[in-house]
Amino acid sequence: YYFQMNSGEGKIFDDQTARLAAAHAIDREQINLVTDLDVLELASGPFAPGEMGYLEDAGYPEFDPDRARELVAEVEATQGRPFEVTLMTAVGGSTSADQVQQMFEEVGIEVNRQQFEASAFIDQALAGDYDLMLVVNHPAGDPDLQEIWWSSDSPVNLGRIEDPELDALLEQGRVETDEAKRTEIYEDVNRLFGEKVYNLWQAYNRWAVATGPDVYGVLDTPLPDGTPATPNLSAGHSLTSTWISRSS
Repeated sequence: YYFQMNSGEGKIFDDQTARLAAAHAIDREQINLVTDLDVLELASGPFAPGEMGYLEDAGYPEFDPDRARELVAEVEATQGRPFEVTLMTAVGGSTSADQVQQMFEEVGIEVNRQQFEASAFIDQALAGDYDLMLVVNHPAGDPDLQEIWWSSDSPVNLGRIEDPELDALLEQGRVETDEAKRTEIYEDVNRLFGEKVYNLWQAYNRWAVATGPDVYGVLDTPLPDGTPATPNLSAGHSLTSTWISRSS
């Protein structure tokens, strides 16, 4: 999960300096400790360990409140307005957002909060009527599946990212057939996110399937080549091979 910034034209996060200020302001380890009991792994980018494109260090900015304050002052001087953002969450997603609000305000970023039910939250996101929102996205799988969220011509590019370099990398990854070259391409995508800071990464979610002693076939029948039919849980778990024992 992470905080998605709206970098659309006219928004305060259209400025890379503003995005850097926000990233430096957030103590992600503290959020992980307080909100997630320190059990999650902090995310370095959109690709989790074991996925194509993953990097242990993608260049994402470190927590540095003093640097954040310097950048906040620079943004306010350049844009000629206070550094003020609207932070949007869905109902029930406020704990980490509360901490981010406090961290932002400590470096001079004023935060206005908005909270919506799920359907209204999606409507606001699609309309681009926000500055910052708490989201869960980018499930495991081939990284090409994430292209719709970042391509400049995609209707669900919720961050309003307009980046020719990113568009070019996504297109190269889509047409390249050599796995080693594709890996390099998506590692470059990862580094670009670390440099441009289009998202404020937090942590890789953990997913699980609850079961019982009378439930079998939870992991699903593997495909003929031995790979799992359900490679990850975040996009949904298949129950095609699951059955319950009726024995007394």
